Amino acid sequence: MADVRRKLAAVFIADVQGFSRLMELDEEGTRHTLNLHRGRLGELVQASGGRVIDATGDSVLAEFPSVQRAVECAVEFQRGVTLHNTGVSHLEQMEFRIGVNVGDVLEDGMGICGDTVNIAARIQALAAPGGVCVSGAVRELVEGRVRFGFQFLREQRVKNKSRSVRVFRVLTGQRIDLRSFPGSVPMRLTLSDEPGIAVLPFSNRGGGEERQYLGDGIAEDIITELSRFRSIHVMARATSFSYRDESDRYRKLLEELNVQYALEGSIRTVGAKVRITTQLVECETGKQIWGDHYTHDADAIFDVQDEVVSLIVSMLENRLLKDRVRLPARSTVHTHRAYDLWLQGNQTLERMGEGAAEIAETWFNKAIELDPGFSRAYSSLSAIHYRRATAAPGAGDFDGRIARALELSRTALRLDPSDGRAYAHVGWGCLLTRDFEAARHHYDLAGDINPNDADILIARARAEGLLGEPDDGIELATRALRLNPVHPRHYLEYMGEIKFFAGRYDDCVHTFVTHDTMALENAALLAAAHGLIGARASAREAAERFLALAAASWRGDGSPGTLQCLAWLDRLLPLRDPQDRRRVFEGLAAAGLEVANAIADGDTAVYDVDPSHGSA
Repeated sequence: MADVRRKLAAVFIADVQGFSRLMELDEEGTRHTLNLHRGRLGELVQASGGRVIDATGDSVLAEFPSVQRAVECAVEFQRGVTLHNTGVSHLEQMEFRIGVNVGDVLEDGMGICGDTVNIAARIQALAAPGGVCVSGAVRELVEGRVRFGFQFLREQRVKNKSRSVRVFRVLTGQRIDLRSFPGSVPMRLTLSDEPGIAVLPFSNRGGGEERQYLGDGIAEDIITELSRFRSIHVMARATSFSYRDESDRYRKLLEELNVQYALEGSIRTVGAKVRITTQLVECETGKQIWGDHYTHDADAIFDVQDEVVSLIVSMLENRLLKDRVRLPARSTVHTHRAYDLWLQGNQTLERMGEGAAEIAETWFNKAIELDPGFSRAYSSLSAIHYRRATAAPGAGDFDGRIARALELSRTALRLDPSDGRAYAHVGWGCLLTRDFEAARHHYDLAGDINPNDADILIARARAEGLLGEPDDGIELATRALRLNPVHPRHYLEYMGEIKFFAGRYDDCVHTFVTHDTMALENAALLAAAHGLIGARASAREAAERFLALAAASWRGDGSPGTLQCLAWLDRLLPLRDPQDRRRVFEGLAAAGLEVANAIADGDTAVYDVDPSHGSA
């Protein structure tokens, strides 16, 4: 009897989809094609350091000492089969399904066996024709080391095993890069081994296009609430909403964003009643897996929203989730009219027209008048005040403006301690007032409350760069870009900032997108980055652009001199580490700006100079 030994190996199983049908159509031709593919597969396995164990019937069993080589071999083989099928009629095409697993196997000199092999066979049966599926163990070992991504497929129960096995589809096709810019994060859009969902805007039926903001607002609220759950990856609002009018949106959401579920719905207002219909759709099949409808008084729309969120999360939990965190209850009761005014203010801000901030501010103030306990109106007001203070170079009472914005942020947080964005707004105010410990505390809490909110992630990323932890910032920004590939422009600007403070000046230059409304601090960092890599002509051009942008938006007396522009820059970049500040001014000096030695050395706070008085 041969000795039986136990060893660790990657197990590869392939078989032909619909082999019996092909044999009925053309027995000789099918056998010839099978032998052709088997020969090529044998060569690939051998070249990858593996060996074919068995090739009876229409299946192939192989083992590999390297998990990565096993997966790469499977993908390469499938690509060759696809190429061979080009020009062959659909009925005559031969397609394989492949499964890969890793673990202990028993070898007796004749072959291999054991649970690892049995599980590989179950995984192979789940693969689509022409596809490759792997176990969660395989995915963990090779993620980031191969040129393709992975998409969570399902949890598979295995006979005689107490635990289910997570199965992933290998994304062998060309991925669409929705974030195509130089120096970007990797193209692969693999989010995680957890389910992903895109919440589409709810259509407004019977209320006219001018009431669409209500459907948008409810969808955004659901995105915010679902982002509280660490086990659900939720695409950001801008990205999800970009698929609003796509006729084949489910397929595109799956292929372009790698999300498994889409939530959509509609709102119909009839008199004093609101009817909301929702459905959860599996993107791969386009089938509705859950749906419901609610009819309530208009003033109870918030209760409906909470009920929708709870049901969605419950549905996902029953199917896939294991570690649900508790959804905090709302701490305030919002009136329908105040909520409606707040939504209209947000819609006004999104259009970014002339005077949009002033009009939106009016809406938010009216919402507060109707409901003084409506925290989100205070939070939105604080964002306007922060922006107004930092976008007005040379304007007087900068400290007073920031103090007012911070007060509004703290009011919002006091009214709703479960609002992650309110924590982020307080964190930004603390940064601008150089209270770095408090800033760190509030940004960390924002992340704890909403770990998958892309807007919070990018705000935290920027904060990490300013607080002297740029590597952590790049990681957070990368996650934000993955969750929101159709992102606002400031996502890239923040990434450019962070790369500067990480010392990646070439990447910084490539990440920034130059435009006429570029933020002053980013225009300055672009000039400094060019200066630090020795690109003098580009550095000088960028420095002149920084000065021109400052002059064009100057709110102080007269025209600003270089020192006044640098004083304003110092206020806009609350840097914790003096060395980071020194590098900024060294780069600007290399770009040709007249920067005093004390400033370049980081010994003098430039913002001690009153930036509101220009050089007459």
